[in-house]
Amino acid sequence: MAKNFWIQLLILALGMSLGVYLYNRYALPELQTNILWVVLVLFIMVTGLTHQIILGAIEKSPGKFVGIYMATTFAKLLFLMVCIVVFALMYKPKAVVVTVGFLVHYLVFTPFEIWGLTKRLRKPD
Repeated sequence: MAKNFWIQLLILALGMSLGVYLYNRYALPELQTNILWVVLVLFIMVTGLTHQIILGAIEKSPGKFVGIYMATTFAKLLFLMVCIVVFALMYKPKAVVVTVGFLVHYLVFTPFEIWGLTKRLRKPD
């Protein structure tokens, strides 16, 4: 079951890689930035890590799913907010591009993570 998640995450990552490549290739030069590759890798790592943390914690104490999920989601959101502020400050001329790119990645990877968790939790082992 977990193997399927990682394969699907790889497929999503490849699709997002294509999107980042096409964006950097065809966007106006003043809107192009390589930091979107870093953002992509960050989201791949954070999505995989939070998925593993939540599943591992649920297996130890299934009754605490809501608390575990909320705490992990809060920590992830806080971490990503710090990252976006740091990236925006590091790349001030392109802060809007970095912020919008972050938002796009968040809007793609978060539903994927939720879908992966709900799919996993609905199926018996």
